[in-house]
Amino acid sequence: MDDDNVLPTNVVDSSSSKDEEALQSGYLEITSLRGNVKPLGGKGRQTSDSWNHFTKYQENGRMRAQSPITSYTTSSKEGYGSSIGLSIFNKEDTRKVLAEMLIVNELPFRFVEKRGFRKFCRVGMPRFDVPSKRTIVRDILKLYIDMKTFLMKQFKESKVRVCLTTDTWTSIQTINYMVVTAHFIDEQWHLQKRILSFTQISDHKGETIGKCIEKVLLDWGIDRVFTITVDNASANSTTILYVKRKLTSWHRDGAILDRKYLYLRCCAHIVNLIVNDRLKEMHDSVVAIRNAVKFVKSSPNRFDRFKKCVEHENF
Repeated sequence: MDDDNVLPTNVVDSSSSKDEEALQSGYLEITSLRGNVKPLGGKGRQTSDSWNHFTKYQENGRMRAQSPITSYTTSSKEGYGSSIGLSIFNKEDTRKVLAEMLIVNELPFRFVEKRGFRKFCRVGMPRFDVPSKRTIVRDILKLYIDMKTFLMKQFKESKVRVCLTTDTWTSIQTINYMVVTAHFIDEQWHLQKRILSFTQISDHKGETIGKCIEKVLLDWGIDRVFTITVDNASANSTTILYVKRKLTSWHRDGAILDRKYLYLRCCAHIVNLIVNDRLKEMHDSVVAIRNAVKFVKSSPNRFDRFKKCVEHENF
């Protein structure tokens, strides 16, 4: 039997006890995910060659290494090794982040059912079960309720005064909408802006808008209002009078300075009215320019000739 190709599994040489001792004392530490230390024979407590590809720096008494390509950072207390933790997949957190992505990027609910997105999740996150459109709607509703509860608690505990802005418009389907936005300073002195309501209203009458604002304030538990900014429509005077009466009946300190400065007219709306009024004087010139643009773009040949004229005249 030829034993030349058989690897020895256990070799003991009594004459080399000092070499064995040196080998055992010069082990390389490898920390497992459970925190167990395993000694391995080798070149001892030396830095791996792979560390030469990292940018090393000191932070809080620990040696840290930053990858030059990715944002990955590892650390070592003694400068010769590190331990890598296991990332834990959490299904609920992933679904919450997915719901936030749809809200922030203004994506439709059916986005989660698109073939490309599902393929991406299947390859990148095979353990994640992509929710259906109906499920993501429930997740977003729960996220809204949680955020609303947090804001209501903040309004109640901090007793902050809230500035409201409103806007109303009619869609191309002749449906009236109204949005109410709250502006306030939080406890860290940061300006915050939150949409409190986006709802459909029956008309643009002052009392209708006032009742809608009243409903929003009651729903959110807000009884301390600093200002209300609306556009310059005459109906808004009725709106402000209605809200003033309600604030006074709810809370003696519901508005400051006897509600004298509660009503603020929207500066942007006033500027828009001024600009539109001045543009009427240039109406004929604007119409002529628009007709010229329409004439040039109505034919590819005309458009090409127009570009050649522009190049010839160095416009």
